[in-house]
Amino acid sequence: MSREAARPRQWLHDVGMGARFAVSGGRSGLLRTALTMLGIALGTGLLLLATSVPNMLDARNTRGSERMDQIVAEGTPAGPQTLLVVKADTKFRGQEIRGRLLQAEGDRPVVPPGLGELPGAGTMLVSPALDDLLRSSSGTLLRERLPYPIAGHIGDAGLTGPAELAYYVGSASLTPEQADRVDGFGSGETPEPLGPLLTLLAVTVFVALLSPVIVFVAVASRFGSSTRDRRMAVLRLVGADRRMMRRLVAGEALATAVGGTVVGLAFFLVGRQFVRGIELWDVSVFPGDIKPPIGLGALVLVAVPAVSVAAGLLALRGLTVEPLGVARRAAPAPRHAWLRLLPAGLGLALLLPLLRDARADTAMNVYQLSGGILLVLIGVTAILPWAVRTLTARLGAGPTPWLLGMRRLHAETAASVRVVNGIAVAVAGAIAVQTLLTGLESTFTTPTGQRVDLADSYVSLSTGDDSAARLRELATTPGVASFVPYAESAASKSADAAPTETVVVADCPALREIADITDCTAGDVFTMPPAPDSRRAPVLGEPRVDGVDPEWGPSFTEAGALGPGSRVTLDLPGAPDRKIEWTVPTTAKRIESVRGQMLASGGGLYATPEALAGSGYRILEARAYVKVDLTVPDGLEHLRTAVMRADPGAYVSTLEASTEARKYTNIKRGLFVGATVTLMLIAASMLVSTLEQLREQRRPLAVLAALGTPHRTLALSVLAQTIVPLAVGLVLAVAGGIGLGSLLLSLAARPPQVDWAYVGSVAGLGGTAVLAVALVGLPPLWRLVRPDNLRTE
Repeated sequence: MSREAARPRQWLHDVGMGARFAVSGGRSGLLRTALTMLGIALGTGLLLLATSVPNMLDARNTRGSERMDQIVAEGTPAGPQTLLVVKADTKFRGQEIRGRLLQAEGDRPVVPPGLGELPGAGTMLVSPALDDLLRSSSGTLLRERLPYPIAGHIGDAGLTGPAELAYYVGSASLTPEQADRVDGFGSGETPEPLGPLLTLLAVTVFVALLSPVIVFVAVASRFGSSTRDRRMAVLRLVGADRRMMRRLVAGEALATAVGGTVVGLAFFLVGRQFVRGIELWDVSVFPGDIKPPIGLGALVLVAVPAVSVAAGLLALRGLTVEPLGVARRAAPAPRHAWLRLLPAGLGLALLLPLLRDARADTAMNVYQLSGGILLVLIGVTAILPWAVRTLTARLGAGPTPWLLGMRRLHAETAASVRVVNGIAVAVAGAIAVQTLLTGLESTFTTPTGQRVDLADSYVSLSTGDDSAARLRELATTPGVASFVPYAESAASKSADAAPTETVVVADCPALREIADITDCTAGDVFTMPPAPDSRRAPVLGEPRVDGVDPEWGPSFTEAGALGPGSRVTLDLPGAPDRKIEWTVPTTAKRIESVRGQMLASGGGLYATPEALAGSGYRILEARAYVKVDLTVPDGLEHLRTAVMRADPGAYVSTLEASTEARKYTNIKRGLFVGATVTLMLIAASMLVSTLEQLREQRRPLAVLAALGTPHRTLALSVLAQTIVPLAVGLVLAVAGGIGLGSLLLSLAARPPQVDWAYVGSVAGLGGTAVLAVALVGLPPLWRLVRPDNLRTE
């Protein structure tokens, strides 16, 4: 057989022999292999989970869209399939509860997703999570708000997640005036693309979360590296050359990685069956939602073994394996030190060309962007060993524990740095993401103009002649500190014109709170134009577009249409066919716009009830701003219960100083969920790496203990060996994170903005985590320094 034909067979033979090494070596060898496979399995499982996040959020949004009420056009008559639906959403101790009142108008009514049939009159279908809450001791107050008997559960198809709180109540007393007529469910709308800025943010979050996991997989593949290196020396003694040695290492790493990947896939498939009881940042998902796209899933299953093999082969560059032992180079060759800058340099080479067309409305190449971010973050791990080795070579003398730690650190830099690598990448990614979030926050956050210092809640009772009386009863609810009732109607120039402004009707004490009107008596009317440069704050429940509120339309107050003596048409809320003509009194007073009013609508007409006497105006939809006394236990919950008893379709809204665009909020929510899971893995990886590092150093430590070195000195030397890489890693992480975040803001055409408080907190958290893991690893140190660890093979 020719030499060329024998090469593939020799290659397969060497790789197969390396694979057999993975399960050889007795109990200690099997333990090392099992530890490595466990680390790779955890990394594989988390990568599959992370790549499933977009599908998880899409599945939640899809189920939410499919249950949306399809409200028929105005004037559409009742039919055999139509329903009367009233929104009955509420909150309970910070948890959103989705509710609907349903009443069939025909014999074949449409049924919401997740329901087999409509609930009977006076009965309620609830989500399993709401059922558990109502039956628990903490849900007693909520049970008073929802006193209907439970007739069954809502299926998974009607819930965004297993932890969602939702209910449907059957009714027989709804009227078309107070309810919406519905002939189906589902929005039928195609989701809009994220847009350039949100795409940039989503890609950055995704890569920042995955980078520490990739580093962890590479670190896990190097567990037990000292034992593997000594085996290579034995193979060199029996005639293996350097090429064969690399093939053996590749075979061992490949076998371990494949086994770990298979175990990780099993972890993922089995573990996702237990997610029903888990809720992070108000997000819960069903097991079927956790599935990565086929392409990304296949990439993970291929990339994990590839990363493991590459890490094993790269580790050989710093070794000189000879028949009589293994020697590690004390320092990299100066001519090759620049190669450590290569990953970060390649990342910048991918990102910098994107600056040429940097505009907020310019789409970016997602693959180029994600590749550049990943390489810059991975570049931190490439620079860290060189920086630690350079620093330790220049550190001066010190106490004995310091000298012992620095000596081991200089000789075993790679092992010590492996403990810090994951947290350094995580800190760099977190700072980059937060820098980007800080710079983009003003784009997707809009001030509401609501006076949250004067009121914290808003109540609106549905249409009815008795709504004002029902509203006044709420003022005596326990926990209500202040109560400002009013009514609001749309105003137009004529009966055929579209409404352009509002008329607020309230007594003088309420007007003083709502519009800062001081000089008021019964019968007064006030005209107030909106500020010329102001934006209208969103009316509660109004849809928003890309996080930006619509501007005020042209004001006809200036033209005199709502001036003294003007004739206007008022639309009574809840009665679209009910319009009244009214003449603005000639005694109407003009007042200037007041910034930061309590009322969201701003300018318009403000009238006392006496001014509308005799016009036919009546209050059909009463509203109020409420301030709750926070010293009263569950004061806000008592208010919500009282409101729902007065009107099941009413809703207590919480006033907010600003609002965020929904897609922006969803991306941030995904970041918090992913960061929580990633930090848990990083903590586990650091603990395993620390224990593995101590195990590899058990013989030198045992020798020092046998020579009389106090245990306290050994413990302090281990901490010193951890502190230096930690300090260097955090400095590199902060610099890299701020630099990457500023560059990404430049891609979004935004000036750099650094949240230094967040930088300090995340760096402190990372440092605390590493030190905590180091302290946890000290108890096993006393077992490792026992005399029986002096034995050698």
